[in-house]
Amino acid sequence: MLSKHTVSILRSLHLKKYSQEHNLFLAEGEKLVEEAIKSSPKTIKIICTEAWFDNNKNILIPPNISVEYATAKQISQVSTLVTPQEVLAVCQTDFTSASLRESVNKTVLYFHDLKDPGNAGTILRIADWFGYKDVFVSDESVYKYNPKLVQSSMGSVFRFGYHPIHPQKLSQLKGPTKSIGTTMWVILVYGSKKIEKGIIMFGSESHGLPAELIGLADKRLTIPKHKTGNAESLNLAVATGIILSYLG
Repeated sequence: MLSKHTVSILRSLHLKKYSQEHNLFLAEGEKLVEEAIKSSPKTIKIICTEAWFDNNKNILIPPNISVEYATAKQISQVSTLVTPQEVLAVCQTDFTSASLRESVNKTVLYFHDLKDPGNAGTILRIADWFGYKDVFVSDESVYKYNPKLVQSSMGSVFRFGYHPIHPQKLSQLKGPTKSIGTTMWVILVYGSKKIEKGIIMFGSESHGLPAELIGLADKRLTIPKHKTGNAESLNLAVATGIILSYLG
């Protein structure tokens, strides 16, 4: 069973500071643990109750992933879930970098000031559904391995590149020389022509995009509100799904 020290270390991984210090994060619940196992060798340990292990022997755990038993109470002490399940995975963080300049030969997604972890995880899940492999975010955005982001991504976090950048890098791509420029699209009109390559910039729900980024845009896209609609705005993840569905 887990020692008190181990329980303390595992609980600390929910905080960005200690997750970065140990280069580890937790994935909780059967669905995410199965996704974590598929992502091996990023997964290093499965922690579960003995009863869970006995009831789930159909799940093939590779030999490079160790299994450690814990009591249901210990897992509850570690878990951030309202209703903790009897299994979690300890996984290595992955901050593989990607070049924005090299990525603009295809459609690139950029999210400015993406702070809500639930939204962020859902956006990864949606983008994963539509075949994207990376997103770029402003450098003040939510941490990739925030527990709510990991949970709401439903496993997409294991397959996805999440790259914080300074927004100034976007303006550097729009240099005076056309050969280093790139088409930038800002989500502010639904119904324009399809986008084959370029950067799609999404602003936050509360503040949108800053003026300097809007000024970089070659085209503007918005999702039209129904004439009888009264909602002030769409949830960012919902808007992302609509736009990516439209882009095909």
